Amino acid sequence: MSRMKAQQSHIRRWIPAGLLLPLAAGLILPSPAAPQGILGASDRQLVASLQRRIDRGNVARGLRVFASLDRISGGPGEAAAARYITGELDRFGVPYKVHTLRLYLSWPVEATVALDGRRIQAVPPSFSASTAPEGLTGVLAYAGRAADDFFRATGRELDGARVHGRIAVVEGLVSPQSARRAAEAGAIGLVHVNTGERLHEMIATPVWGTPTPADVPSIPRIPILSVRRSDGAAILEAARRGGSATLHTEVSTAWRESPLVVAEVPGRSEEFVLLSSHLDAWYAGMTDTGGTDVTLVELARLLHEARGQLRRSVRIAWWNGHSTGRYAGSTWFADHYFSDLDRLCVGYVNLDGPGTKGVPLDVASTWAWPELMGFVDELARELTGRDAVHEYVSEDPERIRPPRAGDSSFQGIGVPELSLGVTELPKEHPDRLPYVGGSQGAWWWHTPEDTVDKLSMDVLVRDAEWRLASLVALLNARVLPYRISAIAAAYSRVLGELEQERLDLGEPLSLARELEAVARDLEGRIFAPAASLDEARAARINRTLLRASHVLNSTLYTAAGRFGQDPATPQPLLPALDGARELRTLDPRSDRYGFLLTELVRGRNRVEAALREAIEALRDVGGGATPAETFLVLKSVPVPRNPHGIAFSRDGSKVYLVSSAGQALTVLDAATHGVLETF
Repeated sequence: MSRMKAQQSHIRRWIPAGLLLPLAAGLILPSPAAPQGILGASDRQLVASLQRRIDRGNVARGLRVFASLDRISGGPGEAAAARYITGELDRFGVPYKVHTLRLYLSWPVEATVALDGRRIQAVPPSFSASTAPEGLTGVLAYAGRAADDFFRATGRELDGARVHGRIAVVEGLVSPQSARRAAEAGAIGLVHVNTGERLHEMIATPVWGTPTPADVPSIPRIPILSVRRSDGAAILEAARRGGSATLHTEVSTAWRESPLVVAEVPGRSEEFVLLSSHLDAWYAGMTDTGGTDVTLVELARLLHEARGQLRRSVRIAWWNGHSTGRYAGSTWFADHYFSDLDRLCVGYVNLDGPGTKGVPLDVASTWAWPELMGFVDELARELTGRDAVHEYVSEDPERIRPPRAGDSSFQGIGVPELSLGVTELPKEHPDRLPYVGGSQGAWWWHTPEDTVDKLSMDVLVRDAEWRLASLVALLNARVLPYRISAIAAAYSRVLGELEQERLDLGEPLSLARELEAVARDLEGRIFAPAASLDEARAARINRTLLRASHVLNSTLYTAAGRFGQDPATPQPLLPALDGARELRTLDPRSDRYGFLLTELVRGRNRVEAALREAIEALRDVGGGATPAETFLVLKSVPVPRNPHGIAFSRDGSKVYLVSSAGQALTVLDAATHGVLETF
């Protein structure tokens, strides 16, 4: 006997005989029409009120304070900035906590290159090694450009010079990849010749957050430094002829105390949006990110004043350990608040520096993970009357791969990110450099020149206006605007690319397509204009959407999984299966093939488990038809046809009972007869 028939038989014994009405396909609402808008009338009024009340005086006061502070993490300037923020939060009555963290931080001190009687000024990256007082002398070896795969093989001949046992010279900015590959190739030191005339402060470790014992071997163990392009010309010439140089570097890496400020604006629900910027900076760091640190205080004030009109809560964090600890503060938060983030966090908005002067004010830039990409794009059109630009999507909106950068420390938990704000500097702007990684593309990124005069109050305010709109829209959405079908489509796309004879991916690909169909069916009903969901039903749907989103995102984006951190290097989609690309190239008789195939089978199991969990969750909450629809149908059935007012869900897991008076609907668990919901 089938599971459903067995349950029906049991129910017949439990309730006097009567006609059982199975839920029909006709109960499902048709596909939704185009939405009328993200923001409803009351939320539009709330957003307009909040935008009008942005106080430029509050922002200007904070900018004056931050302008004089060197906010290196663990230093006195960062502590002073935290005291200013908490003082303002006290003034506005916003509740907060200050966590004093012991973080493993690395401060660059100084660096030079001695070459042919010259002493060239340089800068060492965080987490590179210090030389002995007398320096490190060695033969220079040109190794190519930073964008090249120039350290793939140890001892490989590169432009006529062997890197092993020599000081490698590379053109371009320092990166964790170059540091790792140089060490693997046996280089004793690494010199980067910057593309321009600015010495940008950088970080060399790939380790995300405070290292674990397993991470420690990945911290660079060789001295590394960067020089200006003009000074690097002589070094490049010497490297090509096999000349020698002496490197002097000093880097102070130690455990230091640092404050993490986290405020909370309580809404009607424990669910929350996480809003943040990083408090620490290189030097004054006003566009990266002093301007947004101050703006967050103003957003906290406004949201706190409107807390009675917010369905969900907001947690606002000023991350520490960003620049010299590789996102140590946000990683600490992920570790210590895992349960809250996993159960309750519906979105993450991180402001990594909007406010740069010269940025246009009439076009928005959007970025989100797949389930929220349509949400932010549609909202941007509502706010600006035009399509947003996609500057931060790694490839295109249909193939989103969030980078391992910018305090994106919650990828393992699966918390979806979203952003709707101002754009970067236009490519033709005279302050724009194509290779910098912040300050909205400006040349002063990570330099002492990132001062308060580089900010625009108009840009800060415009960005705050759009952030308020996106926050209110997500905070007050009755049903989370997640399109799980978009995540499923991403799975299908990548699995299709990886499918091959050597690794059967038919089952996960079938599951991904099934998930997309199940998700589209659910979305067609819960987002329909005529959908009627009471609070209990909406809350249950939201819990399910959040769970599916987190589980699927973690597997789509991370190798380390839900409790770890991947390195700060480029990562593929579905990293647990990406080795399939290499498998195609290997001899099936080789050790490497056998080892890799074992890893990929385990990765396939992980992917299938995530997809199955999401499918089961969506099916459980979907149940074929909504209780409201079921209620209407049961009320309309003549009593002689169904005297006990009973129906089953499609999968037989739920029993629907309508009261004799037709005024209430009770949803029971078909196996236990426990009450699930009452309407």
